[in-house]
Amino acid sequence: MTTSKLIRQFHGKNIPMEMLNNMDSLYYRLNNYEENPHQVELAYANSILITIRYNLARVCEASFEFNKTETLYKEILREHSKYVDCVLHLGSMVHDRGQIYSASHWFKDALEINYNSPNAWTMIENIHTTKQEWRPRQKKFEKILYNRQTTNDSLCFNFIRKYMITNFIYVDM
Repeated sequence: MTTSKLIRQFHGKNIPMEMLNNMDSLYYRLNNYEENPHQVELAYANSILITIRYNLARVCEASFEFNKTETLYKEILREHSKYVDCVLHLGSMVHDRGQIYSASHWFKDALEINYNSPNAWTMIENIHTTKQEWRPRQKKFEKILYNRQTTNDSLCFNFIRKYMITNFIYVDM
């Protein structure tokens, strides 16, 4: 019995795409080419389905079908718990409903997935702005500004420059 069949039988659900990809690499290194293409095809099909579901959720969100959107994002997260964009969108939706405390939990979950995510830090900064907490807001802004991943990112730099001008933020360099 193959590894994928054992996992499916033991857990009773589909195997995450990341695990299928890792299994594929192991089969390849073991020169087991009979099982290898099957794993690649499963991983590919799974990735397309997730992408389609994510795109559908974005369309539903743009169409103001928030219940359906929330369901789709949560389904994706059940299968791919590290899909940070889903977490951020759920947090934004909750924030838009005025549920600030719940939104901050979603954004903190996003930071657990990717601590250096400028999007997650920006969302947390927006929460501080909503609550008129200027000092914590400034700290989050500086966190984004001094983040090594975004230091040379021209889009991020342009956003920060415009943001600083419109909000009269001054940073000691």
